[in-house]
This record gives sequence, C-alpha cells and structure tokens, in this order.
Amino acid sequence: MLSAVSAFIGALPLLTLVIERVAMRTGIAPWYAFFELYPPLLLAWLWIALRLPGEAWIETVAYFLLCAVGLQLAAGISTQQTLTALGAFYILPMIGVFNRNWGMVALSVALGIGFDVVELLLPSPLHGQLGSSAGAVAYVYGLLYLIFGGLNALVAHVLHQREKTLEAERSHARAQERRFRVLADNSADLIALHESDGRISYASPAWEALLGYGPETVEGQTLLDFCHPEDMPPLELSLRAASAGRPSRVVHRMRTSQGREVWCETLIRTVPEVKERGQQLQSTSRDVTERKAFEEQLARQADTDPLTELPNRAFLLKRTDSALRAGRPLAVIFIDLDNFKNINDSLGHAAGDRVLIAFAQRVSRMLPPGVMLARLGGDEFAVLMDGADAPEGASPASSAHAASLIDSEATGAATMATGAAEVVPPLQPAAAAPAADTIATEAEVLADRIAAVLRAPFDLGERHLYLTTSAGIVEGEPRHTSADDLMRDADAAMYAAKRSGKAGHRRFDHRMVELAETRLRVDSDLRLALSRGEFVLFYQPIVNLGTQRPAGFEALIRWQHPTLGLLSPDRFIPIAEENGLIVPIDHWVLGEACRQACAWAVLHPADPPIFVSVNLSAQQFRSPGLADAVRDVLQTTGVKPFMLRLEITESALLVRQEESLRAFAELRQLGVRMVIDDFGTGYANLSYLQKFRVDALKIDRSFIARLAVDPEETAIVRSLLSLAKELKMDVTGEGIETPQQCEHLLNQDCTYGQGYLFSRPVPAAEATAYLAGWLSRA
Repeated sequence: MLSAVSAFIGALPLLTLVIERVAMRTGIAPWYAFFELYPPLLLAWLWIALRLPGEAWIETVAYFLLCAVGLQLAAGISTQQTLTALGAFYILPMIGVFNRNWGMVALSVALGIGFDVVELLLPSPLHGQLGSSAGAVAYVYGLLYLIFGGLNALVAHVLHQREKTLEAERSHARAQERRFRVLADNSADLIALHESDGRISYASPAWEALLGYGPETVEGQTLLDFCHPEDMPPLELSLRAASAGRPSRVVHRMRTSQGREVWCETLIRTVPEVKERGQQLQSTSRDVTERKAFEEQLARQADTDPLTELPNRAFLLKRTDSALRAGRPLAVIFIDLDNFKNINDSLGHAAGDRVLIAFAQRVSRMLPPGVMLARLGGDEFAVLMDGADAPEGASPASSAHAASLIDSEATGAATMATGAAEVVPPLQPAAAAPAADTIATEAEVLADRIAAVLRAPFDLGERHLYLTTSAGIVEGEPRHTSADDLMRDADAAMYAAKRSGKAGHRRFDHRMVELAETRLRVDSDLRLALSRGEFVLFYQPIVNLGTQRPAGFEALIRWQHPTLGLLSPDRFIPIAEENGLIVPIDHWVLGEACRQACAWAVLHPADPPIFVSVNLSAQQFRSPGLADAVRDVLQTTGVKPFMLRLEITESALLVRQEESLRAFAELRQLGVRMVIDDFGTGYANLSYLQKFRVDALKIDRSFIARLAVDPEETAIVRSLLSLAKELKMDVTGEGIETPQQCEHLLNQDCTYGQGYLFSRPVPAAEATAYLAGWLSRA
C-alpha cells in the first residue's frame, strides 16, 4: 500500500506541471496556481509519515522530495515561478526533513502558500519581481545544499544505518546476557566467565552452594586457584586448548572452603558473542563426585573378589602380565583347598563362605611384603611373588619379617579371625630353612609356611574344621608369554599335588603339561565313551573267610580307551565327577552288574546266591529318582533285591543328612543291602550306624595293611568288628594281601574278605570261570 502511495506522490509534481502549462495556454491564468496541488502534496507527505514505522519515514519523505526536485528540474528552471516553487517548497522542506528541523518545514509550507497568494492577488509585474528575487535566493541556497548537504545527508544515512546495526547487535547481546544470567543463576553447575587472562569475571551462585566461595572470593581468581594441585596440569592444558578455539573437557578435583575435595567435570569453551570485551572463556563444572565414587567402586569390584575382598583373577592376571612384560622374576603358587566340597555339601554354602573368608584373612596376614594373595574362584587361590615388590636385599619368603609373622600366626591361632580355640606349637625359626637360590625355591618355602599356619583349626562356632591345601608352584620363564600360560602351568602342578595324595605342593615340570593335555583329551573322549560302549566291568571276589569260597563280587569299572588302552577308575572317575558324567556312568554300571549277577544265578545257582556289590558315587546317591532307577534295573534284569549290595562312603552319607536318610530308607525298602565303604576313614559318629540302619561295613585297606604290625591299628579293627557284631552287621575287610591278615580277621569273627590274596579284579569271563572252579569243588 505504501509503495503505491509513494509512486502516486512521486508523480504529483509532473501532474501539476502539466496542469500549469495547460492552464496557461487556455487563458485561465492566474487561477492555474490552484491546480498545482501543493497543499494536497503536503498533506500526502504528512499522511505517509505518520504511518511509517520507527524513523524510516524520514528517508521516505526525503525520497519524495528528491523525486519532486528531479521532475521540476527536468521541466526546466527558466521561469521565475519555477525557481520560486523549487526553492520555497521543495528544497527548503528537504533541508528541514533531513535535519529534523520542523520549523524550516513549516516555513517552506508558509512560503509556498504565500507565493501562490502573491501570484493570485498582486499585479503581475510586482509579484514577478518579488518571485524573481526570492526564487533566485532560494535556488542558489538549494543548489549549494544539494551539492554539500546531499553528500552530508548520504553520509548521515550510512552512519545512521550503521548505528542501527550496532544497536541491534547490542540489544541482541543484552538479551543473550540476560538469558545467560537467568540460566546461570538457576543452574546447579559451577558456571564462570573468564577474561582473556583467565581471571573470573562472573561466578554463578552454585559456586557458593557447592564449594562455599562467594562471588567476591571467586571473581578475580583463576580456575587453577581452586583446583587440586595434582590435577592442575590437565586443567591448564584444557584452558590452553579452549583459548585456541578448541572446546575442551577435563575431570579434576576442586577444593571447597572447608578443605574437602569435590570431583568436577569441566567444559571450557570460548564466548565469541561479546566482541567488544575481547575473547572470553566460559567454564561449566559439574559435580561428578558420586559418579567418580561409583566408577571407582566398579573398578574395585572389577579387580576385587566380593566375598574375601582379595584381588580377583582379573587383577592377578594383569599384575602377572605386567611383571612378565617387564622381565621381572616372579613365581605363582596355585592353591586349592582339599575336600572343600564336603564342607559345602555337609555344612552348607554359608559355612563354606565363612571358611573361605577365614582362610583368606589367615594367609594374608602371614604373607611378607610384596607378596599378593588372590582368589581365583571357588576354593582356588593364588599367591603372586613379584621380584620387583620384594624388599631390597631380602627375598620375599625368607625375610625376618615373614618369619616373625609366621611364628606369631602359629602361636596365636586362637586370636585370629578364624576364632580357633586350639593353640599350635610354634614353628621352627625361618633361619633354619635352606637358603633360597631362586624365586621358585622361595615359593616352596612359602608354601610350606602357608600349610603350617593352617594347622590351627577353623572355628565355625558349632565345630572346628581343619584344612589342608594342594599347591602347584611355577616360576616365570621366557616361554611364558602371558599370565594365562603361567597359570596353566601352576594349575597343572596343583593337580599333580592332588594326585600325589593332597596336603602338599608340587613344583612344575614340563611332563605335567603332557599329563594336563592327556587329562583334557580324556575329558573330551569321556563324553563319547558311553555311547561307543568303551566301558567294561571287572569283578573282584568277596570271599567268605570261614569257607574260603566266593560269596559275591564287587563290580569295578574300567575304560577301554581306543588309543590309551585300558584305564583304571582313578584316571577318569574324578574327571567324570567334575563334568557331571558320573551319574549316567554309575547307572550303566548298576545295570551291567545286575545283568551279570542274573547270569551267574542261572549258570551257577548257589545257596545263598552270589551277590554283586556296586559303588554309588556321592552325586548318584543325591540324584533324584535313584530309588526308581534301582527298582527299574531290578525289574528289567530279574535280580533279587537281596543279591544287590550298594556301597556308599561314610563321607558321602553324611552330606545333607536329611536327604541322605530319606534316600537310604527308600533303597532299603526295595530290599537291597546297604554297605558303608571305607569305614573308619571319615568323621562319622558311630551313632549314625544305628540311625541309618546299615546292613554291612567294609573296613578300609589302610587299617588292614597294618594288622599285626601296629597295635593301635589292630585295636581299631578289633573295636570295629566288635561294634559290627553288636549291631548284627556283616563286615568285609578290604585289601587283604597276606595269609596273616586273613587269619587275624578270621580270628576276630570278620565275615568276608577282599583283596589280592584271593584275586585281582578280572573281566566278567574270568570271574565266571573263577566262580565255576570254586562251585565245582562243592
């Protein structure tokens, strides 16, 4: 709309010029002056000016005036009237508008109207002279203004536009600053503005809320003045990076006014919006103390065993790898608690956890400086001896400090974390130990001392437990490229100690690797052996000592390995117990033995019939549905229940006693005979014999071997046989190898005997021939 009006106003001077010429030629002068429309033109200017926004109307009015001047000049300036109009009505108003001189504008309007009145009322010569003089003066003044004032107006216009731009920028900056202040004042983060020299010019209220410093304290200082000294270097680098235009983030500690430390994550960046102040930095620091504590807790948890609070396997491997890369001498003692599973099974996992904690505390307290105990998992621990951490001039295991700790540990067992009530005799002084020439030798000395401090019992409140350990020792060598290699060899040495009878340690040698590889191969092949039919049963006669005739056979499993040959149970049964295959193997043994017993009953009937004795593993005894499985085997094979004897060790019998009693009763209800194997080697109370209503006992071969040699062993066997007689139980003596042992048992009214004196375990065909030979003599 304003553009259209602008075009119309710009055309008015031309229109008035045309009207003036037409009026003069038609003879209606001097009344043509009323048609020049000066008053309407003025009114149009005022109308537009009042509707233009801001100060833009000034430039618009000036544009209209310049257009009018241009049109009048184009029409010519030869007449006095034109000069008068140009000076009085166009040039003077333009000067007034540009200078915001509204009096000059009013004067120009008055002059224009006055000239028109003169033209109308005065005689022509008179107003011609006046018009000529006034017009000439106005023309000269206007021309000079057009030359100099026009340039001035142009410059003023440019400066005015520039000032408007700067004012807009200042307004935007003020708005931005107001928004920044609102956000900063209500933020929980520490926000600060820094001048080019790094000093703080503004600090948000959170500084006082979090750190205790008011604005008067913070402003004028630098961020480094509040930083922890150890964290200044990374913060300084971050400030330099931000000054170079690279936003930077750093985590550091800030000191509070009370001297506490607060972890902060600080983002530093430039603030380019406020240019007149030069370069500024803005720092935003967020309190991450809780996050840092959580991260440290996670780091500790990642490297710490949660039960014992010892370093865990991951941390041990990292430390070991570091020592190997540095080429430092080191040794590892791989420790496994002997028979720990029996503690969990009999007393529960809570009691087992208490034992593990007590073990960790007892061993940790006696270790020399620089030696680390770690828990690998379960009942497995490891001791790392890193030569770099040992005190200078003294080996870790043979230091006097270690000796004093060990001695006090042994003599003060009653006051230890285990709560042991019994005090063991003091150890021999460490000086009596052989001189250590390698770190592996030092590790052997330390392993002996660890075993010594375990002689004191572990007090669990309701009972005292004694622990022994099997340990494998390995020294770091160039061939060990990683901690896993070292731990593999230490594990192999530990298993070698287990196979050697437990409660001891073995030092690694390379043959153990072959054994470990064989063990792995056996574990893999064992999973296929049952389906391939590679298991066979051997039978060892159980002889009636009174008649010297076979009364039954014990079924003993063997594995006919396709490449390793015939393997005895000790080569694969422990592996089967670990990988869970022992239960299906035991079921196979039970079925195969019952089928053989049925075949003997058909081929060689006897009265009483030949019985077969089958060993139950602890896992099979606790497996659900055992009674149903035995019932199915009896029905399938046709064996009479009294022809089957099931042997269970007393240690397995006492695990989870309520479950054991229930399983024992279910089996006896089937009519099978229940036998306790290896009696005397466990920790069973004799009252359990009556509680479980056992049918027979088998005295362990360790007692039989010392009959007539060790009076104490002879007295124990005599007591066991007397007890069994009172309870009306059959007794079988195992491991009989000499006639003297047989005669001694017979004189003590022992019912049965078993051992190499009568026969080694033989295949089923040889056992059948053995049985036929004896029965044919009847």
